[in-house]
Amino acid sequence: MKIRRELPQFMKENALLLVVGRQSAKLYAAKDGNIEEIEPHTIFNPRYTDREGFFADKSNAEFVSGSVYEPKKLYVRNKFLHWLCDEVNYFDRKNKFTSIYLFSPDFMVKAIYAALPDNVCNRIRFNIPGNLVKELPFALLQDIKKEIDKIIGRKVPRKTDAGKLLKRGELKDIRQI
Repeated sequence: MKIRRELPQFMKENALLLVVGRQSAKLYAAKDGNIEEIEPHTIFNPRYTDREGFFADKSNAEFVSGSVYEPKKLYVRNKFLHWLCDEVNYFDRKNKFTSIYLFSPDFMVKAIYAALPDNVCNRIRFNIPGNLVKELPFALLQDIKKEIDKIIGRKVPRKTDAGKLLKRGELKDIRQI
Protein backbone atom coordinates (compact mmCIF):
# COMPACT_ATOMS: atom_id res chain seq x y z
CA MET A 1 0.00 0.00 0.00
CA LYS A 2 1.07 3.56 -0.61
CA ILE A 3 2.79 5.48 2.21
CA ARG A 4 1.42 8.93 3.07
CA ARG A 5 3.59 11.90 2.07
CA GLU A 6 4.43 13.09 5.58
CA LEU A 7 5.86 9.70 6.59
CA PRO A 8 9.27 8.29 5.60
CA GLN A 9 9.14 7.14 1.96
CA PHE A 10 12.26 4.91 1.82
CA MET A 11 13.13 6.10 -1.69
CA LYS A 12 16.86 5.35 -1.52
CA GLU A 13 16.67 2.27 0.64
CA ASN A 14 15.01 -1.11 0.84
CA ALA A 15 13.82 -1.36 4.45
CA LEU A 16 12.58 -4.22 6.60
CA LEU A 17 10.31 -3.38 9.52
CA LEU A 18 10.66 -6.21 12.01
CA VAL A 19 7.84 -6.02 14.57
CA VAL A 20 8.32 -8.57 17.36
CA GLY A 21 6.24 -9.48 20.40
CA ARG A 22 6.66 -12.25 22.95
CA GLN A 23 5.42 -15.05 20.66
CA SER A 24 4.34 -13.25 17.51
CA ALA A 25 5.94 -11.20 14.78
CA LYS A 26 5.13 -9.31 11.60
CA LEU A 27 7.55 -8.42 8.84
CA TYR A 28 6.99 -5.45 6.53
CA ALA A 29 8.97 -4.45 3.44
CA ALA A 30 9.13 -0.74 2.57
CA LYS A 31 10.57 0.64 -0.66
CA ASP A 32 9.88 3.50 -3.08
CA GLY A 33 6.91 4.90 -1.14
CA ASN A 34 5.17 1.53 -0.71
CA ILE A 35 4.87 -0.79 2.27
CA GLU A 36 3.62 -4.36 2.28
CA GLU A 37 3.24 -7.03 4.91
CA ILE A 38 5.49 -9.99 4.19
CA GLU A 39 4.91 -12.58 6.88
CA PRO A 40 2.80 -12.58 10.06
CA HIS A 41 3.41 -15.43 12.49
CA THR A 42 2.29 -16.47 15.98
CA ILE A 43 3.42 -19.41 18.09
CA PHE A 44 0.89 -20.66 20.62
CA ASN A 45 1.65 -22.34 23.94
CA PRO A 46 1.63 -26.14 23.74
CA ARG A 47 -1.08 -27.94 25.71
CA TYR A 48 -0.08 -31.09 27.51
CA THR A 49 -2.81 -33.62 28.20
CA ASP A 50 -1.11 -35.54 30.98
CA ARG A 51 2.32 -36.09 32.49
CA GLU A 52 4.06 -36.54 29.18
CA GLY A 53 7.72 -37.19 29.53
CA PHE A 54 7.59 -38.61 33.06
CA PHE A 55 10.09 -41.39 33.66
CA ALA A 56 11.20 -43.69 36.47
CA ASP A 57 14.40 -45.72 36.60
CA LYS A 58 16.04 -48.12 38.98
CA SER A 59 19.79 -47.79 39.20
CA ASN A 60 22.14 -48.87 41.99
CA ALA A 61 19.20 -50.27 43.93
CA GLU A 62 17.53 -46.85 44.15
CA PHE A 63 14.52 -45.52 42.36
CA VAL A 64 15.10 -42.35 40.39
CA SER A 65 12.15 -40.47 39.01
CA GLY A 66 11.51 -37.13 37.50
CA SER A 67 10.16 -35.32 34.53
CA VAL A 68 11.86 -34.38 31.33
CA TYR A 69 9.59 -31.43 30.77
CA GLU A 70 11.25 -28.58 29.03
CA PRO A 71 9.93 -25.37 30.50
CA LYS A 72 7.10 -24.13 28.28
CA LYS A 73 8.20 -20.52 28.15
CA LEU A 74 11.78 -21.36 27.24
CA TYR A 75 10.67 -23.91 24.65
CA VAL A 76 8.22 -21.52 22.97
CA ARG A 77 10.69 -18.62 23.06
CA ASN A 78 13.48 -20.70 21.48
CA LYS A 79 11.13 -22.03 18.83
CA PHE A 80 9.93 -18.50 18.05
CA LEU A 81 13.45 -17.06 17.84
CA HIS A 82 14.53 -19.91 15.58
CA TRP A 83 11.60 -19.20 13.25
CA LEU A 84 12.35 -15.47 13.31
CA CYS A 85 16.00 -15.99 12.41
CA ASP A 86 15.10 -18.30 9.51
CA GLU A 87 12.48 -15.92 8.11
CA VAL A 88 14.67 -12.82 8.35
CA ASN A 89 17.55 -14.64 6.64
CA TYR A 90 15.26 -15.94 3.89
CA PHE A 91 13.66 -12.57 3.11
CA ASP A 92 17.00 -10.77 3.44
CA ARG A 93 18.55 -13.01 0.79
CA LYS A 94 15.49 -12.54 -1.41
CA ASN A 95 15.07 -8.75 -1.09
CA LYS A 96 18.58 -7.48 -0.13
CA PHE A 97 17.44 -5.10 2.62
CA THR A 98 19.69 -2.09 3.18
CA SER A 99 18.27 -1.13 6.57
CA ILE A 100 16.24 -2.83 9.29
CA TYR A 101 13.98 -1.20 11.87
CA LEU A 102 13.30 -3.33 14.96
CA PHE A 103 10.18 -2.91 17.10
CA SER A 104 10.38 -5.17 20.14
CA PRO A 105 9.75 -5.26 23.90
CA ASP A 106 12.76 -4.47 26.08
CA PHE A 107 13.02 -7.98 27.48
CA MET A 108 13.31 -9.52 23.99
CA VAL A 109 16.03 -7.26 22.55
CA LYS A 110 19.07 -9.23 23.76
CA ALA A 111 17.57 -12.55 22.67
CA ILE A 112 16.75 -11.17 19.22
CA TYR A 113 20.25 -9.78 18.74
CA ALA A 114 21.70 -13.13 19.87
CA ALA A 115 19.47 -15.09 17.47
CA LEU A 116 20.04 -12.96 14.37
CA PRO A 117 23.31 -13.19 12.43
CA ASP A 118 25.84 -10.35 12.64
CA ASN A 119 25.30 -9.12 9.08
CA VAL A 120 21.61 -8.54 9.91
CA CYS A 121 22.29 -6.97 13.32
CA ASN A 122 24.71 -4.47 11.77
CA ARG A 123 21.94 -3.09 9.54
CA ILE A 124 19.48 -2.41 12.39
CA ARG A 125 19.12 1.38 12.45
CA PHE A 126 16.59 1.82 15.27
CA ASN A 127 15.26 -0.33 18.07
CA ILE A 128 11.91 1.10 19.12
CA PRO A 129 10.69 -0.43 22.41
CA GLY A 130 7.20 -1.78 22.90
CA ASN A 131 4.94 -4.62 21.90
CA LEU A 132 3.62 -3.12 18.66
CA VAL A 133 2.60 -6.28 16.80
CA LYS A 134 -1.06 -5.25 16.60
CA GLU A 135 -0.29 -1.71 15.38
CA LEU A 136 -0.98 -0.61 11.83
CA PRO A 137 2.02 -0.06 9.55
CA PHE A 138 1.39 3.70 9.41
CA ALA A 139 1.69 3.92 13.20
CA LEU A 140 5.06 2.14 12.92
CA LEU A 141 6.19 4.59 10.25
CA GLN A 142 5.11 7.46 12.51
CA ASP A 143 7.35 6.04 15.28
CA ILE A 144 10.26 5.85 12.83
CA LYS A 145 9.66 9.48 11.87
CA LYS A 146 9.73 10.52 15.54
CA GLU A 147 13.06 8.73 16.04
CA ILE A 148 14.54 10.38 12.96
CA ASP A 149 13.33 13.79 14.16
CA LYS A 150 14.97 13.17 17.56
CA ILE A 151 18.28 12.52 15.86
CA ILE A 152 18.00 15.52 13.54
CA GLY A 153 16.90 17.74 16.43
CA ARG A 154 13.79 19.06 14.79
CA LYS A 155 11.21 20.00 17.40
CA VAL A 156 8.39 21.12 15.11
CA PRO A 157 7.97 19.00 12.01
CA ARG A 158 7.96 20.95 8.80
CA LYS A 159 5.66 19.98 5.95
CA THR A 160 7.17 19.31 2.55
CA ASP A 161 5.29 22.19 0.92
CA ALA A 162 6.72 24.68 3.41
CA GLY A 163 10.21 23.29 2.76
CA LYS A 164 9.80 23.83 -1.00
CA LEU A 165 8.78 27.46 -0.45
CA LEU A 166 11.75 28.05 1.83
CA LYS A 167 14.14 26.57 -0.72
CA ARG A 168 12.84 28.86 -3.47
CA GLY A 169 13.44 31.89 -1.28
CA GLU A 170 9.88 33.19 -1.33
CA LEU A 171 9.72 32.99 2.47
CA LYS A 172 12.58 33.62 4.84
CA ASP A 173 13.38 31.10 7.49
CA ILE A 174 12.47 32.30 11.00
CA ARG A 175 16.08 31.81 12.11
CA GLN A 176 17.27 34.32 9.48
CA ILE A 177 14.97 37.15 10.64
